[in-house]
Amino acid sequence: MKRIVSGLLCLLLMSGCASDPKPQFKEYEAIEGEIKTIELMNVPVDMLQYQGFTDKDHVYRRTTMKESFRLLDEEASGILYFGYTTCPFCLRVVPILNDLAKKYNQTIYYVDVFSDVDPISDEDIERYLTEYVDFLEKEDGEPVFYVPQVFVIANGKVIDGHTGVVDSFDPNTQDSLSASQREELTLILESMIRVLGDEK
Repeated sequence: MKRIVSGLLCLLLMSGCASDPKPQFKEYEAIEGEIKTIELMNVPVDMLQYQGFTDKDHVYRRTTMKESFRLLDEEASGILYFGYTTCPFCLRVVPILNDLAKKYNQTIYYVDVFSDVDPISDEDIERYLTEYVDFLEKEDGEPVFYVPQVFVIANGKVIDGHTGVVDSFDPNTQDSLSASQREELTLILESMIRVLGDEK
């Protein structure tokens, strides 16, 4: 998994790999009233760059990290996926997330963490990542952001998220997910997505 480390004095973007997914979080009770949606600035994205992903009619729309934060600022709702095309963990998440988003009629806003075209300031990174302090793992006292990362935001609050694939998956020894790993990941992601969507 790729990680992004945010320091409070000097914010840095760093990358590295870790094979263990970080814990999920759930705050479904935070959804009050009707779910507000907005459309983020987005562009079509060629997800076929993800090796093995072949769906040309996918649900992913490319946006920027800066633009994705509008869901928080405008108290809106949506699903964010942070990743990059050569991440071995991301390769396993993208097709399952796509199938589930189609099932629940959702768009996935995709932020490519290695080629974000709308850079944000250190102050903005600090402002937004500290919003996630309760959810992010800390290393040396600093919050760490790993990918693949999926956030479900409802009315401006991060109500659920998932990092990585599943605990038992090791891209160094496995070419693909086993049937039980795929089922486990599907159940995790579906429990998140169905909160915002209506099943087709």
